[in-house]
Amino acid sequence: MTLNTTVSISKLTTFAESKGVVVEYKGGMFGLKIKLQKLNEEAEIVSIKNLSSTCFDILSNSVDFTLNVSEPKASENDNNIYLVDFIINTKSNNNYDNFVNYFTQTLSKISLSSE
Repeated sequence: MTLNTTVSISKLTTFAESKGVVVEYKGGMFGLKIKLQKLNEEAEIVSIKNLSSTCFDILSNSVDFTLNVSEPKASENDNNIYLVDFIINTKSNNNYDNFVNYFTQTLSKISLSSE
């Protein structure tokens, strides 16, 4: 038989004491766990800031550009105005894949799990 339960410390303590059992609650461990949680949360924020900075550096070099420029053409409305077409092509390079891998792996390593 398997039993899945949720126990309230205060109700359990009250019940045990009503049956004559001496109950000792270790609040120090609870306080230590809270402090550790706070330190972990602060470290997570620092890690996210570092992740953002590194990702910006990787992403700023993750796209290759090509520029094609047409020959100037006189405007149909005014011969003193010339039109030039600019065609800009972009393509992601290997740095983009590096960014995706780095980002997902780092997030999975620094995320706090709720227990």
